[in-house]
Amino acid sequence: MNTTTARVIYIRRRLLAGHKIAYWYQIRHPEDDPTKILIAGPSAPRVVGAWQDSEALTNWRIQDRADAQIAANAQRAQNDLQGIPDSFEEAPETLSAHFSRLNHSQRAALIPLVQARILDPR
Repeated sequence: MNTTTARVIYIRRRLLAGHKIAYWYQIRHPEDDPTKILIAGPSAPRVVGAWQDSEALTNWRIQDRADAQIAANAQRAQNDLQGIPDSFEEAPETLSAHFSRLNHSQRAALIPLVQARILDPR
């Protein structure tokens, strides 16, 4: 099979442990189908260099950690809400309707109050 080779840079979180962001990869794909990437054997992607701009790397790492935390929080919330009745979907919609009338500062001030009352409704 004839292949073509390309150099790409991958920036962001790795799926496998121990890999770092911002590495140059050399990838191969079939000459007749550039949408497929060969992933195993001697045609598997190979690291061929690393990004050298330390300031850019720092910024990418900070953003990457923030994105990962947002994703983890969303997944945790989704897991915690498994099995909740569909009727509970109305509560966030009602709160959203009320909050939409407030300015940003008012929303920020009201969120902890609402949370406190929901968690301890005495």
